[in-house]
Amino acid sequence: CRARAAAAAAAADGASLRGEEVRCGSRRGLLGAVLGAFAWGGLGRRRAARAEAVKGAGFSEAARRLSEDERRKIDELFQRAFNVATVEEEEAIWTQIIETYPDVDEAVCRAVSNRGNARARQGKLQQAVADYSRAIEMAPGEADPYLNRGAVFEALGRYEEALADYT
Repeated sequence: CRARAAAAAAAADGASLRGEEVRCGSRRGLLGAVLGAFAWGGLGRRRAARAEAVKGAGFSEAARRLSEDERRKIDELFQRAFNVATVEEEEAIWTQIIETYPDVDEAVCRAVSNRGNARARQGKLQQAVADYSRAIEMAPGEADPYLNRGAVFEALGRYEEALADYT
């Protein structure tokens, strides 16, 4: 979260950014920082300029092709999902993002992982495992989907698989 935002700022200043890897997981990951900077005018000009500088650094072709309006729509959907009244509504919004932007790996990965969280909170544990597994396939370097899937494996009594995810 903060580390990723700092990485985006550092990249804008010329530092290296691991761009070959899709990033997902936390609510305020690197994609969120970059997409947010485009959509939220209140972040400040300097921060928005830094985000503009890393706009294409390490993002899929589909993410780089997004118009400002599309970025704003994705950001609005993410914000709605985080602020809805029910977990069922949250799951529906994550599914909407996945279905509407299937080629934007960064958004899909985060949405799939977060949908797994929503499903786990509803007791839909098998579906949550499937979502976390998909997020892991998309971004094997991200810790959150492993940890979340491990917790669900524990809840299912699948302790060896949980241990594997935790290590």
